[in-house]
Amino acid sequence: MIIGPRSIIHSIFILERLVTDSPTVPVYRQNLATSHNNLGNYLLKTLGKPSEAEEEYRKALAIQERLASDFPNVPAYGQDLARTYNNLGCLAGKVGETLGGGGGISKVPGHPGEVSLRFP
Repeated sequence: MIIGPRSIIHSIFILERLVTDSPTVPVYRQNLATSHNNLGNYLLKTLGKPSEAEEEYRKALAIQERLASDFPNVPAYGQDLARTYNNLGCLAGKVGETLGGGGGISKVPGHPGEVSLRFP
């Protein structure tokens, strides 16, 4: 089954409402972040729109950073965060610039190295 942009945008709309109505349910936030990440992938890989893709990746990143910080013992949140950082890194490589002003991912709670140390 191929998931198109309408399905992704529709899922974002629904998940935003769920997160607003039930902010204490982390899986809604996780799924919202995943949907933003998926939309970013579609925008970049299918439509060739790096600026729009970056915007979606950053929306995912904001949610995932909070999840990884709020739930440091849940490896999936750190893994999702790492995946989005990877997408941003690939995007930066494609457009030939540094995104986000440095800082490095090793300083992010739940980054892959930290996750692998806690969950071998």
